[in-house]
Amino acid sequence: MSEIEVKLATNFANWEKKDSKARTFIMMGLHDSLLQNVIGAKITKKTWNCFLKIYEAKGLANMLFLKCQFFAYKINSINSMLNHINKIKSIG
Repeated sequence: MSEIEVKLATNFANWEKKDSKARTFIMMGLHDSLLQNVIGAKITKKTWNCFLKIYEAKGLANMLFLKCQFFAYKINSINSMLNHINKIKSIG
């Protein structure tokens, strides 16, 4: 094996460790009901892409829906400002 091949193998092994660690952190933060969506993903990027397909709705209809929700939202005087901010964040 040449020096370059050894370096590449070492870098790949380091990448695999880091990727595995990142994937583990994501998996540990998931609710059990969500684990079935990513069970076949072997790398973190594929795990992340599984969630993008599920939760990231694209298109004009979704954008209009979100805008309507945002502009129709009114603050409730009973709730705290923190609750108001969290509600706005949850819309988009």
